[in-house]
Amino acid sequence: MWHGIWASRRANEARFRAFVARYFEFRPEDCVVICVSHHAEIHAIYDQIIRQDISATGKSLYKYSWQEAERLMAKLEAACRKWEKDETPGIDSRKYGVVRKRRRR
Repeated sequence: MWHGIWASRRANEARFRAFVARYFEFRPEDCVVICVSHHAEIHAIYDQIIRQDISATGKSLYKYSWQEAERLMAKLEAACRKWEKDETPGIDSRKYGVVRKRRRR
């Protein structure tokens, strides 16, 4: 969410620059080390949460306020923490990549 139109609208904000700097630090407490199939699986979960949030707010992500973005990030983090506790098979990252590309068009 730090790229694209949302970023271009906020590029001059000190808060945004701090957010991006923190993102690129890859702090251990912000990262989950997983295999490719589980990486695809958690992103599929994230995509569903993001779609639901966009539907609920009626806004595109780039129009989110900081408060809305932080609320969404908290949802994504909570989903990740819950997902980490479950044993899952993962999904085929190649098939997931095709689904994401189709959705973006």
